[in-house]
Amino acid sequence: MRNREIVEVKADLDDLLFMFGSALRYGLGRQSYAPGLIIGVIKDNFALLNEKWIVNMLRDLRDYKKDRITWNYKDDHHYEAWLDLERQLMDLYKERGFSRPID
Repeated sequence: MRNREIVEVKADLDDLLFMFGSALRYGLGRQSYAPGLIIGVIKDNFALLNEKWIVNMLRDLRDYKKDRITWNYKDDHHYEAWLDLERQLMDLYKERGFSRPID
């Protein structure tokens, strides 16, 4: 975790998590600094994630892996980082005993 200043954000939790999910979707397949930043912020805030958003993110990452093959994405630089995020989210899903289907 990077040393970051704590700031106050005015949003309810679901709206904030929607923004995290939107950032994840934006970053998938990008070849810029964005994926690293997005992945880092999500990981730094795992404690905020609930079942709904862990499942949503896992679904988005699953779809990204399928689309990557279908559309021949050339984003190898960030691919392993996305896979690592997926593994960590799946670990959270299991640790917290969630039951909402991912598929």
